[in-house]
Amino acid sequence: MPVGHSYGDAVITDAATGNTNVKALVYDDAYIPAAGENITTLSTSVSALAPAAVNPTSVFKLVPYTGAPAGVVDTYLLPYVFFTDFGPDIAHDEAAILEAGQSSTSLVVLAEPSSTLAWLTIPSWDIIGTQDKIIPEASQLSMANRAKAHVTLVNSSHLSLISHPDLVTSVIESAARATS
Repeated sequence: MPVGHSYGDAVITDAATGNTNVKALVYDDAYIPAAGENITTLSTSVSALAPAAVNPTSVFKLVPYTGAPAGVVDTYLLPYVFFTDFGPDIAHDEAAILEAGQSSTSLVVLAEPSSTLAWLTIPSWDIIGTQDKIIPEASQLSMANRAKAHVTLVNSSHLSLISHPDLVTSVIESAARATS
């Protein structure tokens, strides 16, 4: 059963399609794209990432990488975005470790359109942080409703998997039991 967080959910949405071993999808503070949508089109004007549409350096540190085509860079959230918008409900010491070790995301990946939609045929669960400033609650609810996902709301930032690990584990276990 694939479990994805944030933009990783767009990955499981496409990757699970046609895989008969996948019985459930679990989304956590997630983008759940429809065909042709991508992370940049799903990021709303009220997202903390919205300024990046005009000026990516206002939100991200842009880092070129070896072998990348011209203009293609990896992105890392700027520290102030990480601490105030991405994970403000995480203890500062833990958030500092997470911020320093964050995985990069290519701007190319964020603009990649979804093509196949596993949620059309595979039951889905979605954990939505009601204090998420990266993918605001209303956006997540809209995508979850479209996917007919079983929704669990949690008073959390974008990092409910860290601030509420027991709840996230419980939802994953529920999805597994419901589809076994």
